[in-house]
Amino acid sequence: MTSEHINPKIRCYLDASVEERVNYIRSDRFVPYARGDAFAAEVDATMLAPPGAPARSHLLIADSGMGKTTLLDYLERRYEQLSQERAMRCRFVRINLPQIVSDRRLFYVRILKRLGIPFRMADKPDFLHEQTIDALRDAETKAIAIDEFHNFLGGNIRHLGEHMVAIRDIANIPLSIIGAGTKSVESCVLADDQLEQRFTRHRLTLWEETEELRNFLATLESRIPLKLPSKLAGPDLMPLLVRLSNGHMRRMINLIKKAAEWAVTNGVERITTELVRKALLDLSGTSKYYEERSFSGEAGKQLPTGDEAIYG
Repeated sequence: MTSEHINPKIRCYLDASVEERVNYIRSDRFVPYARGDAFAAEVDATMLAPPGAPARSHLLIADSGMGKTTLLDYLERRYEQLSQERAMRCRFVRINLPQIVSDRRLFYVRILKRLGIPFRMADKPDFLHEQTIDALRDAETKAIAIDEFHNFLGGNIRHLGEHMVAIRDIANIPLSIIGAGTKSVESCVLADDQLEQRFTRHRLTLWEETEELRNFLATLESRIPLKLPSKLAGPDLMPLLVRLSNGHMRRMINLIKKAAEWAVTNGVERITTELVRKALLDLSGTSKYYEERSFSGEAGKQLPTGDEAIYG
């Protein structure tokens, strides 16, 4: 049986047990795609800029579940490896703000923890602010990535002015700020002249039936250990996946993963339209957003976020 449709690095999983293959299918990993690669290239240019070059900041805007966190995970792993290879200090600092931040001390504490710097939560915000600035300078940090950036800039209007000042001061070190958040954070950045000029904005919109999606699905299929080709990017499965997921990245991936699990456990060894529809029926029991509907194809359309916890 040929295995040319599978990436050589994972062909070993074809001979693994059913349990091992299912566990591999269920695990999350970054799959390259054009928009993600373009964003990573922009951040690379920022990270590799010579000393003294202006620090460029980036804003990654998307609905929940469209891959923001996965992209930041990928970048963090890359720069951690680069730092180890080149004996560099903490050049790329990644923090997550999973809740609305009303007290900016939480923001500073996340950074100090990531840098391994002792702190006292009881200290005043201004003291923690200066401590954070000094720590980032000492670590020679090149960029700080903030996941759920909307929880800092877009979540609490009463403290928005203080939070904007904090971001401006950190950017003035100088270093690059890479913020990933929903559309609400863009309004806050646009409302501040200094921030608006600093941030380059990037968007992850809904998938449509394009060459980009075709390439993404082909790459994803090559990393799913099934013994027979599924042709996810073909004329039968790709339109169905777009329609059933409404073009939403995480929902599409969940459908594919669930169908792939059944393909392994039932011995079918490929994803079929029947298995995708069965996956839709199963997932509809956990989220109301899994249902077959006509897809409008409006790029950037706002989606409900009922399954935001599943994917970046």
